[in-house]
Amino acid sequence: MADNYKVKVHVEVVESLAGCEVKPYRVEGEIGRITFDTYWVEQPEVRADDTARSLFPTLHAKEWYRTTGFKELALVYGTVEESYRKTTSLINRVRHQEDATPSRTLRDNAEYEGQQIMAYMERQATAILQEHGFTADGAPTETAADHSQQSLITLPSEQLEQAIQACAPEPEWVTEMADNPVPYEEPAHSTNVSLDDVGVKRQKATRKDTQESAQERKYVHNTIAHIAHASASYIISGHGVVNVLRLVLAFLLHNQLLQYNLLFFVDGQRTLYMAILCAFTWLKSIQIILDWYHLEKR
Repeated sequence: MADNYKVKVHVEVVESLAGCEVKPYRVEGEIGRITFDTYWVEQPEVRADDTARSLFPTLHAKEWYRTTGFKELALVYGTVEESYRKTTSLINRVRHQEDATPSRTLRDNAEYEGQQIMAYMERQATAILQEHGFTADGAPTETAADHSQQSLITLPSEQLEQAIQACAPEPEWVTEMADNPVPYEEPAHSTNVSLDDVGVKRQKATRKDTQESAQERKYVHNTIAHIAHASASYIISGHGVVNVLRLVLAFLLHNQLLQYNLLFFVDGQRTLYMAILCAFTWLKSIQIILDWYHLEKR
């Protein structure tokens, strides 16, 4: 009886589609932009059925549903390598739909996807920190594993002596290099983190005919952390050194990398130096090293 009732209702809905309200459902796909009609049925003061919401993901305002293939084409192989204008020109040419996807729409899509990724990373970092006994800001609590007493693992004396003999530019340098107060860490037992602030010119939605002066240029500043251990590496990008160091700590905890020496390679920027010390003041097996490029420069 119930099945017969469902069939009857379905037949009645189908037969009444001619009098239903129609609205377009827009799909941004790898093969092009596609639009098809969806319907809804209204009873007194109640929307009984809406195919745009019951059968497909809900869209808002002028939003287009973006397929996985489109995201891969436009974002992974597109905006990561080229500008928004070049990417939209390419995908519109490949799909044989001239001016179908505007560059501004692609920019908004890329920014939205980036915000979703960053929000997910923030949630994961918070969960990992709390799981290991840290606050959401990255400070250890009483239940955190004690990494503070872990000493720096250094090269054996015999291996260190051989390395100094091989690397000393002049014989008289051997004694000075051996007496270096900074310990020589064991590379196989070290996790390296290269940290730097990167500023790139902000891309505008429209171009100006006049030449832009250096004072008028606006930049987007991100902090980049490159984490390496053995043959594996990972890159974290985010807004602000404090926030990125929080993500770095969560990554190190999740991958059990705090059991090794922790070496930060930075330039001479004092804010980076102080931020690292504040974030890892509880950790004993840590070193901050001026990277080779800036060492030579100075």
